[in-house]
Amino acid sequence: MTAWFGDPHVHTGASDDGCSSDMGAEPGEHCGAVATIGEHAAAQGVSWFVLADHLNGPQARTDTEALADWRSVIDAGLTTEEVLVVAGAEAYATTPEGELGHYTVIFFADSLPGLTRDLASPTGSADGTLASCDALRTWADALSVWGPSLVIPHHPASRSPMPTDWSCLPVGTPLVEVYSHWGNGLGWQSADAPHADYDPLGTESGETVLDGTVVAAMAAHPEYALGFVAGTDGHRTRPGNVCDEHGDGRYGGGLTGALLPEGEPLTRAALHDAFLARHTFATTGPRMGLRVDVIVDDTVLGTLGDQVALPGKTNVILRLQLADALSWEGSVVSVTAIQPGLVLPEQVRTTASGIGGGRYEATIVVDPGTTPTFAYFEVVLSGTAAHPEDCSDEPTSETPDDTERVWTSPTWFTRS
Repeated sequence: MTAWFGDPHVHTGASDDGCSSDMGAEPGEHCGAVATIGEHAAAQGVSWFVLADHLNGPQARTDTEALADWRSVIDAGLTTEEVLVVAGAEAYATTPEGELGHYTVIFFADSLPGLTRDLASPTGSADGTLASCDALRTWADALSVWGPSLVIPHHPASRSPMPTDWSCLPVGTPLVEVYSHWGNGLGWQSADAPHADYDPLGTESGETVLDGTVVAAMAAHPEYALGFVAGTDGHRTRPGNVCDEHGDGRYGGGLTGALLPEGEPLTRAALHDAFLARHTFATTGPRMGLRVDVIVDDTVLGTLGDQVALPGKTNVILRLQLADALSWEGSVVSVTAIQPGLVLPEQVRTTASGIGGGRYEATIVVDPGTTPTFAYFEVVLSGTAAHPEDCSDEPTSETPDDTERVWTSPTWFTRS
């Protein structure tokens, strides 16, 4: 398979808290231009990105030109030639019982005649108030009138932006954004116990956010088998900027590798299929291609993101293969297979052994009777191939870390 790298979370001046040099309530000279957004993305080494300007809520523009600007960004994206641009938006939702969180809405159609910001919004306006979770799900289902679409929750563990209410996810949600310029939402941490010690989210002193993290949410809601993506959440019309796009965030943000069958061209339809199959992996910036094999008794049963059926407790080999071993093998610090522990926040971490040729293997014990059961790889990278010397992606850190991370979408195990 071939990895196509992109940014699924890009804002422009069509958002109230975003800016473009040629659009917005307050155009910014330090921001990129909508007119050249494709050229900028290509220069960052990405092949696709998703427009994610605010549909509604506190960050939705409400001036006279707001609706026209939102649509003109979509039109500019759909006609961009340098890279594949996918139309999308960011939706905010709240109910009388509390906030539901932020979601990236992605439209995979090649044309979207008649789509407006209000028609795409959960409430039909810039307001974000819904009556219930059912109303959110009804809205997500109704998006199909515009062709293939997905609703992806943002990483939920930060208090700003607010965490996602996992009990309200739309049915069939395949992915979650685990990393952006806000930090790492996979683990959990507090000021006293920084379990997610790489790019931790900005929590208050002593605050524990276990209930809102991705791993905790997947364990608490086994009805959702989720894959991983990462984006910049950049607000300056600069898709793919992972080293110098900070804005109000704490880090540079991440990228997503989408795996397509070798030889298949990158199209919006193909990207939709990869997302739906969870054939994705999240990176903090490195564009390192890879594949994952799930092996039982010398037979490959699946790959990252797949659901694999097992008859009972089974020894499983997880094998990671780097696509370009000569370029990347020297940058690998460690490869670890991660499974959920019996009691959160425990994790079962198994170090993978290098077996040559850019391959790493870990033998894990999988009990499909435990709900949920999943496993994914974390790859730690160092060196200029992963983190260029001029890369500044931790401007607020007192102890800058020049290592980078790759997290593969989990493989999910069920009982056959």
